[in-house]
Amino acid sequence: LCALGFLRAKLTHSLRDRREPTGNCANRVVCGPAKTAHSAAKRSATMMTADGAPPAADIEVPTANPLQPNAETTYVSLVPGIPADANSVFSIRNGYDDVNPESAKKIHRLSTRVLQLAVVNAVVIVTIRAVYIAFWAMEGRDLLVAEYSVYIFFSLVILYLGVQGVRKKNPPCCGGCGCGYLTTFYAIYIVFAAVSALTVLISLIFLAFVAFVVNLAFFILYAATANYTRLLLDELRKLGMDATQGRRRSHATTATAQPPVATVRGEPVTLAAVQPPPVAMDDSYTG
Repeated sequence: LCALGFLRAKLTHSLRDRREPTGNCANRVVCGPAKTAHSAAKRSATMMTADGAPPAADIEVPTANPLQPNAETTYVSLVPGIPADANSVFSIRNGYDDVNPESAKKIHRLSTRVLQLAVVNAVVIVTIRAVYIAFWAMEGRDLLVAEYSVYIFFSLVILYLGVQGVRKKNPPCCGGCGCGYLTTFYAIYIVFAAVSALTVLISLIFLAFVAFVVNLAFFILYAATANYTRLLLDELRKLGMDATQGRRRSHATTATAQPPVATVRGEPVTLAAVQPPPVAMDDSYTG
């Protein structure tokens, strides 16, 4: 009986040892290196923090696309002194906010100067024309009232050209010439500045000091607007986003392109050999 009890105990102990590799032994074999690697990683993170470097969890990885719209360059303020805001009626969406950040900042700055000067021009001209219209209406001069009303409409159209040129990336304003909104806006202010310079010269010749001061102020305003518009168009040409340059290049490419040449595939032709007919000789003639 003692021998049977001893054999039973040994058999139970051996069966228990066979089950342990999937349990405790496996945990001892597998978890040992894992615990060692975890402790080593923990020690290295502690050493990096002690040396002054931030832990890996605190490192921010930039994932934003630099060509996505930026909050600083998305909207342009139309009125000086009022910051640009998405909910403001005095701000518009900038169409050039999806270019590289450096160019976007420069275009945003130039667009803000151009549009704010355009708004100042429009407000000054419309106010002066409205005063003249009220004055001529009281005197019953309907022709002058109609003329100054056309001036007001023309001033608002010019402002519209500048605003749409910035908002819609300078689209072509007409079908034939290929000029963009900003290009037309720039040409109009060049004409305004030239006319103002001429009136300043005439006022100086005739010693009309009031007219000289007024026209000089308008000349400075027109020249500043034209200059900033020129700088904006130059920046757009560098990026290849000017409608005028693009359409000119497309027209030049179309004009210099060679017309297509029709090609005909030739087939080999085999000529049949033709023997000439025999010639009958007359030997009766002796000369």
